[in-house]
Amino acid sequence: MRKLFIITVLLFSVNLILGAQTLRPVPHEMVQEGKKTLNVSKGVVLMDPKGVFSDACGFLKRRDKGLTLTVDFGASAAVQSGVREISGAYRLSVTSKGITVTGYDEEGAFMGLQTLRQLVVSSEDMRIPCCTINDWPDNTRRGFFDSFHGKSWTHPFRLSMVDLATRLKLNEYVYAPENDPYVAGEDWYMPYPQGSSDALK
Repeated sequence: MRKLFIITVLLFSVNLILGAQTLRPVPHEMVQEGKKTLNVSKGVVLMDPKGVFSDACGFLKRRDKGLTLTVDFGASAAVQSGVREISGAYRLSVTSKGITVTGYDEEGAFMGLQTLRQLVVSSEDMRIPCCTINDWPDNTRRGFFDSFHGKSWTHPFRLSMVDLATRLKLNEYVYAPENDPYVAGEDWYMPYPQGSSDALK
């Protein structure tokens, strides 16, 4: 039993070490340009034609000129970049000239930024690999159930779970508190009463 415990701990430790250097979830297609890297330590100029990703790029310093990070989405941009026609699909291109994220839709561009975030956060010296990543979700609904009793949904642990879900490219969060009278009662299988959905929002 003791040997099994030690082996389990060792495997878990190895998984943590390897997990820090890989992308989660693993992209469908990733091609690296040898050992070339791009230094993003000085920051980037954000080129955001649709004007929706300023808050999603907080993991990188911003500057007025220099290295560019272009984030775009939409059918025409996706076709030009070879992005799959699937909601959530994206292409991330890191070259010596800059970074481009193209999504099939807004969700796809956001998912591409989460992949870029993983590359930046896992690098020790803010040098990320020059690469091209094409990725798309296998499932339209990806998320987790949160069933709890007591503390509200604004509890720091709960908010950190939502942040982790974002980084892992999950797109659904099901809130199911155990102290909800409709969930905890005998009629748990019945639909919520009329008007209760407004209160939940």
